[in-house]
Amino acid sequence: MDDLSDSLQDDEIHSTSDLMQSLTDENDTVEALGDTFDTYMRNARNSESVDKFIRNIKQNVKYYHDLNEDGGLIGSLRYNEVSEDQLKELQKYMRDLNQLSKELFSKYGDEIR
Repeated sequence: MDDLSDSLQDDEIHSTSDLMQSLTDENDTVEALGDTFDTYMRNARNSESVDKFIRNIKQNVKYYHDLNEDGGLIGSLRYNEVSEDQLKELQKYMRDLNQLSKELFSKYGDEIR
C-alpha cells in the first residue's frame, strides 16, 4: 500500500484521467493489493483451518524454492530486462522476507517450549 501511495504522490495528478493513467501504470501493485484483500476476506469468511494455513505457507515456500531454482526470475523474464533499481527493490523484499521468516521461526519455536 505504501508503494502505491508513494507512486501516486510522485505523479502529477490533476484530473480523473491522470489518476486512471497512474493506476494503470501501477497495475501490478493494484492487483497485488486486490489479491491481498481477497485473501484476507476469504480467510475471514472461511475461518481458516490450521491445515489450510499450513498448506498456504507450504505453497509460498514452494514458490520461492522454484523461483530460486529457476535462477531468481519467473517465466520468460531475463536479467537484461530488469533494471538495477528493480534488482535493488527485489533485494529489499528478499531481506524483508528473510527477517520475517526468522521472526516467525522464533515465534513458532517459542510456542513449542
